[in-house]
Amino acid sequence: MLQLFSIYAAGNTVPIPFLRASDISPIAFLSDNILGGMQQDSTGTVAVEALQELFAGDGQPKKGRRTQNEVPLHPSVYQSLTSSSTLMNLAQALAYHKMCYEEMPLQELQATQEQQTIQNLCDTLQTILRL
Repeated sequence: MLQLFSIYAAGNTVPIPFLRASDISPIAFLSDNILGGMQQDSTGTVAVEALQELFAGDGQPKKGRRTQNEVPLHPSVYQSLTSSSTLMNLAQALAYHKMCYEEMPLQELQATQEQQTIQNLCDTLQTILRL
Protein backbone atom coordinates (compact mmCIF):
# COMPACT_ATOMS: atom_id res chain seq x y z
CA MET A 1 0.00 0.00 0.00
CA LEU A 2 2.86 2.34 0.79
CA GLN A 3 4.35 1.70 -2.64
CA LEU A 4 1.07 2.60 -4.32
CA PHE A 5 0.81 5.80 -2.36
CA SER A 6 4.40 6.77 -3.23
CA ILE A 7 3.70 6.15 -6.93
CA TYR A 8 0.59 8.33 -6.72
CA ALA A 9 2.35 11.04 -4.70
CA ALA A 10 5.23 11.17 -7.20
CA GLY A 11 2.79 12.04 -9.97
CA ASN A 12 3.34 8.81 -11.89
CA THR A 13 -0.36 8.21 -12.42
CA VAL A 14 -2.97 9.62 -14.75
CA PRO A 15 -5.84 10.99 -12.67
CA ILE A 16 -9.26 10.17 -14.07
CA PRO A 17 -11.54 12.07 -11.67
CA PHE A 18 -14.74 11.64 -13.68
CA LEU A 19 -14.70 7.83 -13.72
CA ARG A 20 -16.39 6.24 -10.72
CA ALA A 21 -16.45 2.62 -9.60
CA SER A 22 -20.23 2.63 -10.12
CA ASP A 23 -19.61 3.22 -13.86
CA ILE A 24 -18.26 -0.32 -14.12
CA SER A 25 -21.27 -2.60 -13.80
CA PRO A 26 -20.34 -6.01 -12.41
CA ILE A 27 -23.25 -7.60 -14.27
CA ALA A 28 -21.46 -6.86 -17.54
CA PHE A 29 -18.83 -9.43 -16.56
CA LEU A 30 -21.06 -12.15 -15.08
CA SER A 31 -22.77 -13.64 -18.11
CA ASP A 32 -21.59 -14.60 -21.58
CA ASN A 33 -24.91 -13.54 -23.05
CA ILE A 34 -25.78 -10.38 -21.07
CA LEU A 35 -24.84 -8.00 -23.88
CA GLY A 36 -27.99 -8.04 -25.97
CA GLY A 37 -27.56 -11.53 -27.33
CA MET A 38 -24.02 -10.92 -28.53
CA GLN A 39 -21.76 -13.77 -27.59
CA GLN A 40 -18.58 -12.82 -25.80
CA ASP A 41 -15.67 -15.20 -26.17
CA SER A 42 -12.20 -15.35 -24.73
CA THR A 43 -10.94 -12.90 -27.36
CA GLY A 44 -13.34 -10.20 -26.13
CA THR A 45 -15.35 -9.77 -29.33
CA VAL A 46 -17.87 -7.46 -27.68
CA ALA A 47 -15.12 -5.29 -26.22
CA VAL A 48 -13.32 -5.14 -29.58
CA GLU A 49 -16.56 -4.06 -31.30
CA ALA A 50 -17.06 -1.29 -28.73
CA LEU A 51 -13.52 -0.04 -29.33
CA GLN A 52 -13.98 -0.23 -33.11
CA GLU A 53 -16.94 2.13 -32.79
CA LEU A 54 -14.85 4.43 -30.60
CA PHE A 55 -11.90 4.21 -33.01
CA ALA A 56 -14.18 5.08 -35.94
CA GLY A 57 -15.32 8.22 -34.10
CA ASP A 58 -18.75 6.80 -33.34
CA GLY A 59 -18.55 6.78 -29.56
CA GLN A 60 -21.91 8.44 -28.97
CA PRO A 61 -24.83 6.09 -28.39
CA LYS A 62 -27.81 6.17 -30.72
CA LYS A 63 -31.13 5.24 -29.18
CA GLY A 64 -32.96 2.54 -31.06
CA ARG A 65 -30.39 1.68 -33.70
CA ARG A 66 -27.17 -0.21 -33.72
CA THR A 67 -24.57 0.49 -36.37
CA GLN A 68 -21.82 -1.80 -37.52
CA ASN A 69 -18.55 -0.13 -38.41
CA GLU A 70 -16.10 -2.11 -40.45
CA VAL A 71 -13.07 -0.02 -39.47
CA PRO A 72 -10.50 -2.45 -38.05
CA LEU A 73 -8.60 -1.53 -34.93
CA HIS A 74 -5.02 -0.48 -35.35
CA PRO A 75 -2.79 -3.44 -34.42
CA SER A 76 -1.18 -1.58 -31.52
CA VAL A 77 -4.61 -0.70 -30.08
CA TYR A 78 -5.75 -4.30 -30.45
CA GLN A 79 -2.57 -5.55 -28.78
CA SER A 80 -3.04 -3.10 -25.90
CA LEU A 81 -6.63 -4.24 -25.46
CA THR A 82 -5.87 -7.95 -25.49
CA SER A 83 -2.82 -7.68 -23.24
CA SER A 84 -4.51 -5.60 -20.53
CA SER A 85 -7.38 -6.97 -18.47
CA THR A 86 -8.08 -3.42 -17.27
CA LEU A 87 -8.61 -2.12 -20.80
CA MET A 88 -10.68 -5.18 -21.66
CA ASN A 89 -12.88 -4.58 -18.61
CA LEU A 90 -13.34 -0.90 -19.51
CA ALA A 91 -14.27 -1.86 -23.08
CA GLN A 92 -16.72 -4.50 -21.83
CA ALA A 93 -18.29 -1.96 -19.49
CA LEU A 94 -18.61 0.48 -22.39
CA ALA A 95 -20.32 -2.18 -24.53
CA TYR A 96 -22.69 -3.04 -21.67
CA HIS A 97 -23.71 0.58 -21.03
CA LYS A 98 -24.20 1.18 -24.77
CA MET A 99 -26.44 -1.89 -24.93
CA CYS A 100 -28.43 -0.63 -21.93
CA TYR A 101 -28.87 2.79 -23.52
CA GLU A 102 -29.75 1.49 -26.99
CA GLU A 103 -31.98 -1.45 -26.16
CA MET A 104 -33.59 -0.90 -22.76
CA PRO A 105 -36.57 1.36 -22.14
CA LEU A 106 -35.18 4.12 -19.90
CA GLN A 107 -36.73 7.14 -18.27
CA GLU A 108 -35.22 10.50 -19.14
CA LEU A 109 -33.02 10.68 -16.02
CA GLN A 110 -31.78 7.11 -16.53
CA ALA A 111 -31.00 7.80 -20.19
CA THR A 112 -29.07 10.92 -19.23
CA GLN A 113 -27.08 8.97 -16.63
CA GLU A 114 -26.29 6.23 -19.17
CA GLN A 115 -25.16 8.84 -21.70
CA GLN A 116 -22.85 10.40 -19.11
CA THR A 117 -21.44 7.00 -18.12
CA ILE A 118 -20.84 6.11 -21.78
CA GLN A 119 -19.12 9.44 -22.37
CA ASN A 120 -16.93 8.96 -19.27
CA LEU A 121 -15.89 5.49 -20.40
CA CYS A 122 -15.21 6.74 -23.94
CA ASP A 123 -13.10 9.61 -22.60
CA THR A 124 -11.19 7.24 -20.33
CA LEU A 125 -10.44 4.76 -23.11
CA GLN A 126 -9.49 7.54 -25.53
CA THR A 127 -7.15 9.02 -22.93
CA ILE A 128 -5.49 5.70 -22.15
CA LEU A 129 -5.21 4.59 -25.78
CA ARG A 130 -4.53 8.10 -27.08
CA LEU A 131 -7.15 7.81 -29.84
